[in-house]
Amino acid sequence: MRSVVAWAIRNTPSMNTLMAGVLAVGVASMLMLQRERFPDYRPDEVVVRVVYPGASPTQTEEGLCLKIEEAIRSIVGVRKLTSLATEGRGTVTAELEPDVDQPQRVVNEIRAAVDSIPSFPEEAERPEVRLRVRFNSVISVAVLAPASLDPANDPVGERQFRDLAETIHDELLELSEVSHIELWQAKPYQIDVEVSEETLQEYGLTHEDVAAALRQGNLDLPGGRIKTTPDEILIRTADKQVTGKRIAGIPLRTNQNGTVVTVGDVANIRDGFADIDTVA
Repeated sequence: MRSVVAWAIRNTPSMNTLMAGVLAVGVASMLMLQRERFPDYRPDEVVVRVVYPGASPTQTEEGLCLKIEEAIRSIVGVRKLTSLATEGRGTVTAELEPDVDQPQRVVNEIRAAVDSIPSFPEEAERPEVRLRVRFNSVISVAVLAPASLDPANDPVGERQFRDLAETIHDELLELSEVSHIELWQAKPYQIDVEVSEETLQEYGLTHEDVAAALRQGNLDLPGGRIKTTPDEILIRTADKQVTGKRIAGIPLRTNQNGTVVTVGDVANIRDGFADIDTVA
């Protein structure tokens, strides 16, 4: 070490040249360094979700999640698997490798592998497979409802408030600098169809007749589903154009005298929103 220091003292011009070279390389490296204001550091994910009505978390894990994991574990491009088994639903999230340049290819392979699973429970619904592209949040806009709004007693006001949020969403998307906006904690539209046993007996119908008519009544439910209980039918949808008035007009049967019995004749229909878990 002493000899190196002594050499540097005796050869000052050489040390100055070496220092200048180090500074030049540092400046050049800094100028060529890739820099981003909002770096994309989170990989894309593929989400596989299956609804299993009435199943416990243990049944969901054994009947859905473990089988999905086994089917997609070896697919090229899958980095890590995370499963969530809840009552009536199983979700498996596949985190993709950062260097996957065609995530849709992985999505197609995962969908094919899941569809080929032969041992899903008969009660389980068709699996939903979608690509979750991770976006970095730049700004959040909060839309606050007036303190006087009571969703339980004023469903019309709540719908107007939701329409306002969607209007802001659409106007922001028109900006050329904005590529993606997500409505967070937005309640899905829900239509409650309440059917009394007495009314059904009067018309000679059953709850299953009403549910079957809703499924077969040319009802397009984007992102939606129909859930039945002994006294109530819930219709959840992502499309606000599906309204209670449209549901009420669905025919149930035609009598011999030509009169048509519709859902609105036998049920009490309410437009509203589904309850969701909120974060305080």
